[in-house]
Amino acid sequence: MESDEVGDWYGVWIRDLDTGSETYFGALRFPRSQTLSGIQDGGITWTELYYKSVQATPLPSWHVSIVEVCADDAIVPRHAYSDYSQIGHTDIYVDGGGEIHLVMGTHVRRMHSPGELY
Repeated sequence: MESDEVGDWYGVWIRDLDTGSETYFGALRFPRSQTLSGIQDGGITWTELYYKSVQATPLPSWHVSIVEVCADDAIVPRHAYSDYSQIGHTDIYVDGGGEIHLVMGTHVRRMHSPGELY
């Protein structure tokens, strides 16, 4: 998004694919170093589920699609990998168009092994 004397700001926008509307979600600042600035390891994306008072609470139905990851107005990922926690009823896959899908819910069965998506 922008840089300041401390580091580089990276923002997240959520796009509703049904309506086309975008909502600004927030930003993080990564500190500047002497040789490189910003995210140096390629970045990471994930979803998390936190249990509250009841550990056996059913998973909500959730489908998050990652259409593209951009930095400095360019699409940057060349490789993507998946990994899973011990929570069942979750799956991660990439479709033929290169979109990454993270799904969870009581109806979801894990159909894809962890590892390289592309």
